[in-house]
Amino acid sequence: MEIERTLNSEHHGAPVAESQSIIPETERLMAIVQAQKPSWCAYRKSLAVAALYMYNKRLSDLCERDNAHLLWITCGDHLLRAHGGQTWTYSVGFGYWQLFEELLPQHIFEYIREFGFVLEGIFRGISGNVSREDAALIDAMATILDKYTVDQKAELKKAMVMNCAWNKGNLRLRRAFRESGKEKTAAPQTPAASSPGPGYPVPASPATSQIGNMSAVQLERDLSSILREEEELFPPTMPGDQADAPGRSSTDVPRDVAQAEVEVGSGSWYILSAQAIARCYVSLIRRLEANKSIAFFNEWCQTPPGENNGSSLQGRGDYI
Repeated sequence: MEIERTLNSEHHGAPVAESQSIIPETERLMAIVQAQKPSWCAYRKSLAVAALYMYNKRLSDLCERDNAHLLWITCGDHLLRAHGGQTWTYSVGFGYWQLFEELLPQHIFEYIREFGFVLEGIFRGISGNVSREDAALIDAMATILDKYTVDQKAELKKAMVMNCAWNKGNLRLRRAFRESGKEKTAAPQTPAASSPGPGYPVPASPATSQIGNMSAVQLERDLSSILREEEELFPPTMPGDQADAPGRSSTDVPRDVAQAEVEVGSGSWYILSAQAIARCYVSLIRRLEANKSIAFFNEWCQTPPGENNGSSLQGRGDYI
């Protein structure tokens, strides 16, 4: 009797928490989007859900659960499903669900890559001072998305991909760091060294040494810029792999989005989020290519199958 009272939720004192599982959490975010933009199509709502999930994430905290969550937001229930311990992929060309065995179909990789480009491009297209809140972010996205009709999906994708190709917003972000005094603009001055004696040249300080017609300070700035660009071209596969990625530098723009917002103000945080989104989707694709994330999706994104065609959100096709 005492054991029963101890285990009873009315007596142990710990309130029953809301589910933090991937599918319930996605449904909660979708409800926020649905309440604010009920007329948006499913594709735009998925973009907004992914944006709400990512815009307050720190890269240093990301793990396989985040990969599985992004995979569910991007492809869940219409290209990928998990039932009874097995993963199923949807064949667009033949209209049926097939059992995943070795490698995901290439159209799923292309869809994930394209979805990531569009999401990153939307963040890069945001401008002005946008408060870091769900409603404000959705409104900022609407300013961009509502320029295109539902039938202009190709035009939307092309414009957002161009935002990514040109790294739109990076210059504004660097300017914000420079103005805030957080970006290194000069090398530290070293104390003047005394001459070691006759016949020995006095060592030049970093601020005055020359390499050709370029000062060491200017060269350092240019190298720092190159390293930053390389970091964008070669993002780490996962936070723990950063040391192996080319272009790593301790003087790069901070990767912690929350801390970086404090440094650059509310006018550039969405560019930092865009950079984080780019790295996350590249990481997701690379790990899917190596079959390192699909097992987590299969474990954490299980849905009960329906009578014929699985779960009901966008049920279609037969299982073979």
